[in-house]
Amino acid sequence: MTCPWCGSNEVERAAPFGPQLMVEQYFCRRCGSPFGRIRQRGAGGD
Repeated sequence: MTCPWCGSNEVERAAPFGPQLMVEQYFCRRCGSPFGRIRQRGAGGD
């Protein structure tokens, strides 16, 4: 997993769900930007 803003791999999962149930929330420790990623089928208890 890399940050879409700075390309760093220093990211951590902030929340299992974002604004929609199909989005996971992540946070980049390098640039401080939050971002979402569409969850993969079968991930997170699906």
